[in-house]
Amino acid sequence: DYNIGADFSVAANTFTAPSNGIYHFDAMVMWESPASSTGFLAITIRVNNSNYTTVRTPAVAGRNASNTVSIDIDLNVGDQVSVLAFQTTGVTLGLFGSSLVNKFTGRLVMLR
Repeated sequence: DYNIGADFSVAANTFTAPSNGIYHFDAMVMWESPASSTGFLAITIRVNNSNYTTVRTPAVAGRNASNTVSIDIDLNVGDQVSVLAFQTTGVTLGLFGSSLVNKFTGRLVMLR
C-alpha cells in the first residue's frame, strides 16, 4: 500500500533493510481449491536467499487454504527479505482472491 524509503523493490519482490534492527513481517497467501488432496501448500520467508521459516498446509480437494506467517527478524543493513509461495499438488494452482488476502508487509520495530 505504501513504500516509504523505497526499501521494497516491486521488480525483485524483495525488502532491503535500511538499518540494523528488529523488523516485523507478515505474509499471507490464499490458494485456489486443489482438485486432489495430494501434496501441500506453503509459504516461506527468505532472508538473503536462504529459507528462514516455512508454514505448510496439507492440500484438501475442493477447499481453499491459506498460509500465514507473522515473525520478528533481526536484520543487518542490506539484508534482503522475500516471500516464496509454493505447492506440491502436482498441478498448476494459483492464488485466490486479491491483494486484500495475499499480502507481504513489514516494519521496523526497534533499531539496534
